[in-house]
Amino acid sequence: DITSEIRIPPRIDGEVARSAGWISTARYSKDYERFEAGEGVEKVYARRQAYVLTFRGKDLPFIELEFIPFFEEYFNYSPYVGTRICEGFGQKLRDITSVISQRAIMSFYRDVLGVKEEREERTILFKGELKRYFIAGLIDMWGYISSEGGRPYIKLYIPPEFRKMAEELAEELDRGLATYPNYFVIHLGQGQRLAEAIKKYPISNPYLLYPILWWKETGELRKWPL
Repeated sequence: DITSEIRIPPRIDGEVARSAGWISTARYSKDYERFEAGEGVEKVYARRQAYVLTFRGKDLPFIELEFIPFFEEYFNYSPYVGTRICEGFGQKLRDITSVISQRAIMSFYRDVLGVKEEREERTILFKGELKRYFIAGLIDMWGYISSEGGRPYIKLYIPPEFRKMAEELAEELDRGLATYPNYFVIHLGQGQRLAEAIKKYPISNPYLLYPILWWKETGELRKWPL
């Protein structure tokens, strides 16, 4: 990491707290390698560790305008991003994966900020102002926007392994938590209530943010393309 000129943020501000929300949705991956240490002794060490994040095709502007620039500015690091095109629901879908594998960055999120390796054990971090930004990062990753009666609304679809965080999030947002076989759902809000929610929790994903800002300005909902 020294030879890669990786930086670590000197302070934890709102941008860092929001990025912790992004990382909290990631899979922690660890590859092991065995080697002979002599005299019949075999040792195992972690050869490679990484956070693996999965995005939707409509998140591409978020990746290019927010996600990558954040890591470049705060860590002097460009995360790997790979895109795969697949067919589904009668259309082409983009499956986007990002991998963060620098040890110093992983240690910062795991050991300094407290993002646990096991997704089942992850919780909402921080208090006060920083907590607002952390939750905004979760909304960036889990939010789906649609419209009803000409007003935008956002639902959060949360994978089942994040039960603990889903329950904490529902309590923090003062919303109900719906349970389905493959995910949890939180209705973030609709119309003006949604606009107030994103003012409190400053999201950065254009797929979610721009249609709401457009609706507030014009009274019309401008749908983001797939």
